[in-house]
Amino acid sequence: MNKITKIVLSIPPVILLFFIISFWFPAELDWLTPKSETYQIKLFTIIGSNLMTMVYLIFRILSFKFVLRSIRTEWIWIVIVIYLPASLYYIWFKDAEFEILNDG
Repeated sequence: MNKITKIVLSIPPVILLFFIISFWFPAELDWLTPKSETYQIKLFTIIGSNLMTMVYLIFRILSFKFVLRSIRTEWIWIVIVIYLPASLYYIWFKDAEFEILNDG
């Protein structure tokens, strides 16, 4: 996976992280989403982009045919269950390991 792809795939989880952090400071949430309609549009956009990233990562994990099936299954479940930290870890570190395992 090249660096541009990694950066593009890292954007939705980082935006989700900032969106989650904004709920700890409700006073600042008012300027971020002044109306309920704006909040819903932003929420669906963030969730949709994160779902697309998750689906891409799952297909990327499944594309490595020479990596053990148990390792692939384990990483699919890790990405689904603890998406936010696991997706960033997989994108920046684990994908390169999978490429090495797949080639070797």
